[in-house]
Amino acid sequence: MPRTMAALRAWPSPTPILPTRSATSCTPGGLDHAVRPGRALQRQLGGRDSGISSSIMTLDINPSLAYKFDEHWSFGAGVSAQYAKAHLKKGAYLPGATGEIKADSWGFGYDLGVMYSYSADTRVGLSYRSKIDHHAKGDYTNNGFANNSPLLAQLDGTYAGSADVSTPESLLLSGYSKLNSKFAVGATARWTRWSRFDQLVIKGSPTFTYPAIVPGLGGRSVDTTTTIDNHWKNSWMFSVGGDYFYSDALTLRSGLGYETTPVANAQHRNPLIPDADRIWLSLGAGYKISKQATVDISYAYLRAVGDRKIDNVSKSPFGTQSHLQGQYGSITGHLLGMQMRYRF
Repeated sequence: MPRTMAALRAWPSPTPILPTRSATSCTPGGLDHAVRPGRALQRQLGGRDSGISSSIMTLDINPSLAYKFDEHWSFGAGVSAQYAKAHLKKGAYLPGATGEIKADSWGFGYDLGVMYSYSADTRVGLSYRSKIDHHAKGDYTNNGFANNSPLLAQLDGTYAGSADVSTPESLLLSGYSKLNSKFAVGATARWTRWSRFDQLVIKGSPTFTYPAIVPGLGGRSVDTTTTIDNHWKNSWMFSVGGDYFYSDALTLRSGLGYETTPVANAQHRNPLIPDADRIWLSLGAGYKISKQATVDISYAYLRAVGDRKIDNVSKSPFGTQSHLQGQYGSITGHLLGMQMRYRF
């Protein structure tokens, strides 16, 4: 499942709002024609069976509260209401045949945090964000089967579709120190349990039954449910950042981060969710509206580095398969974030 950002900050926060892994927009470079080919090529390329297109949009509402126990210890907690909307499309192992799902759902989770302040200018924090279970429902559409054989016409149509996905839990350790009246520095380390995203099962395509006239197969049924094996592993992200206090009201921020990919190898790199180790470059600003209220905005640019090869085998319910090999020229992402904080 693609990585959604509740807030983009490469510097620590007393009660951090944690990010999950979001699907970056990608420019596949050398595989551009295989991932988003023209209509004529879509009907021919074997790689289309691994994935034609994907789009995932999320909205995360994450109110949180913090309590200062004494001059050293503070505690925070929040709840998360996350809306997700997805559109995935794959080839169906026959010329011109496709299967696609459009589905959405709401999921709910929570986050907890603790912070220890060594002084007014130096602090360290640890926070936890829970997993969020999504039970997405929508429409699953098969198209183009009848063009290959009248026997396959029973698969064409739009059906009730569904998919269950869990965005993973994560732990974030952060530190922050104000050096003087103008500058502050910080660092973070985050662990994310992406091993939860082991397999994606998309339901909706109907069971296919061979007509009685087919010798040796008449009456036999085949489950055409789409199963995508991911076999992701857990990932780490490390970042450093700085604050520049331009004025009493305005703070400018920048950061640099490195994140390891959960994709185990080229065999499990999927064109629907292309991913690799990535560099984060971020810019942001915080504006103090009043003594209690602050608004933060941020922008992050992501660029994949290291291994970007793909060697993906996609297997059909009928025993056939297609093989996609190549290398992404580039995988990049642009993320915007905004949050508002209010201190009571």
